Amino acid sequence: MEKFGSQLYIEGEKNSLFIYFHLQDFKIRNASEILKKYIENFREHDIEKINISFCSKGVPGEHLSAYRKTNNRAIAKILKGVKCISACFQYKENITTINRPKALSRARAN
Repeated sequence: MEKFGSQLYIEGEKNSLFIYFHLQDFKIRNASEILKKYIENFREHDIEKINISFCSKGVPGEHLSAYRKTNNRAIAKILKGVKCISACFQYKENITTINRPKALSRARAN
């Protein structure tokens, strides 16, 4: 995964995993490949869903986490110009979703 970028932050909440990843070569194909690796790495854990936000720029993961939880305007200003590919995998339904790149303020992970 290091050849594509670096993990910025990881946190768990209600059997869901939230991962923020700086994707250097910002392409959906690369995001998909990294998502597959995370799916396999966490398959044996008691996790229902993995949410990954692939960011076009390296930014503090704590800011990304706080923005996801609060949609804070001050944090939004700090994150201005960052694009995001949001991706999700639901283990029970075996469903993968990868969205097109959007400005971070419109690409919040659920």
